[in-house]
Amino acid sequence: MSLSDPELKTLVEAILANEQKDLSLLCEKSRVELHKKLDSGDLKPIELIACMDRTFQQRRILEGKSTENIGLIAQYHQTCAEIARIRKEIEALEAEIEAEENG
Repeated sequence: MSLSDPELKTLVEAILANEQKDLSLLCEKSRVELHKKLDSGDLKPIELIACMDRTFQQRRILEGKSTENIGLIAQYHQTCAEIARIRKEIEALEAEIEAEENG
């Protein structure tokens, strides 16, 4: 069986879909259990939160979304740098206009 085999692709997609459903279910169960613990006052949430976090991360990896936030942060920094560059250009132009008006 080669990696380009349609049967293999179908099998991998089915396994991926099952894994995503399972991870979503685990995350939901963790959330429900966390609510129960909060309501009962018997709160030791570290394990529950760790389970929720881990299942969320795994689900994001399987969905191909694990690096989206990194891309957004990089875009944010790039935009900030561009804004700073434009502000400097504006300041230089304003100084040039002021010099022409006064000179």
